[in-house]
Amino acid sequence: MEIESIRKEVLSCRKCELWKTRTNPVFGEGNNNAEIMFVGEAPGFNEDKTGRPFCGKAGKILDELLCSY
Repeated sequence: MEIESIRKEVLSCRKCELWKTRTNPVFGEGNNNAEIMFVGEAPGFNEDKTGRPFCGKAGKILDELLCSY
């Protein structure tokens, strides 16, 4: 399955009750051919509001950590 097909499925998913309490599904972003992937536990408040992963406080810490190398 191509990544765009998966994204569309996630955006309209109703397979469990979580869709009732979320504002925006958080799919992911970045290079589809990257050699590494970061997977978060669950979207936080900021991620739910924006639909973007790692955009809250934990994302800032992750960015700082990655930039320090």
